[in-house]
Amino acid sequence: MMPAYHFLAQELREEMSNLEQVIPLAQRAIAGAERHPTDQDLYISSAALSLHSFYSGVEKMFLSIAERVDGSVPQGPRWHTDLLNQMVYDLPDIRPSVVSSPTRDALHEYRSFRHLVRNVYTYSLSPKKVKALVDDLPDVWAAVKQDLARFLAFLDAAARAEVEE
Repeated sequence: MMPAYHFLAQELREEMSNLEQVIPLAQRAIAGAERHPTDQDLYISSAALSLHSFYSGVEKMFLSIAERVDGSVPQGPRWHTDLLNQMVYDLPDIRPSVVSSPTRDALHEYRSFRHLVRNVYTYSLSPKKVKALVDDLPDVWAAVKQDLARFLAFLDAAARAEVEE
């Protein structure tokens, strides 16, 4: 039987591939807003949706890790923040940290923005804020990918060890 960590690693890789597609969409939306200022609201809404999708995808990966590796998913009104914080923890005999503290801090901005998008009309979003988040997205994604690559190496090693037993 194939170990559970093999499945999780594959799911994480697939989600990472999906997230790779979100970044250019957000960047194209911002470029469109700059080229067509009279339709800026449409492009900003599109960029905001891409930013929402980005963090939702990252959070989906974190939920899978919390459920299937940690065996503990935060509950309550702050669960989104608590989940993000949980991914920084190095849990001896369970797993290494999933992301670094600086990566977590950067992702916190996207988590907060995703919450905002869910709770306001997109026409009330600050184009300047949306543009700043999109401009930072490639660097944030690079940090997330680097951290996840390290975590995936752990999952792969754990899965191999499980097979060898």
